[in-house]
Amino acid sequence: MQATYKEIRTLIRNVWPGLKHVWLRDTKYWLPRLFDVQFAIKHTRIEIMSYFDAIHDCDDYALQFQAQTNKWRYGIANQGLLKQDEMYQWPLGQVLGTVFRDKHELHNCNIVVTDDWIVRLIEPQTDEIWIANKDHDEVFMIFV
Repeated sequence: MQATYKEIRTLIRNVWPGLKHVWLRDTKYWLPRLFDVQFAIKHTRIEIMSYFDAIHDCDDYALQFQAQTNKWRYGIANQGLLKQDEMYQWPLGQVLGTVFRDKHELHNCNIVVTDDWIVRLIEPQTDEIWIANKDHDEVFMIFV
């Protein structure tokens, strides 16, 4: 299912109404099924990478997951395995915040909007996915 950047921005701002920094780099996106996101998480295997404080930490895991997922989708598109209407990036990006699931810390993880029009957060270090919630997740910047 396709979505415009305006629709994605609206969904994100519905979760975090006061959020000022939402950068969307494309005009259209393909909304993946939750199953496809879960498959991408298992396929990229980012969680097996070693954690090194300040050298390879949360922002690096988030960047790697986004890059590896885009690379995987490029590969299946290049093989002709995507339908023409699916030939858009997923609304998958990075989110920076100070609270995630009520845990207070400066942290970087991933964000995605799935085909049920739900904004979800992904912890690429543990493969966890949860529904974004302004009462439990405080973010100040999103880059998709």
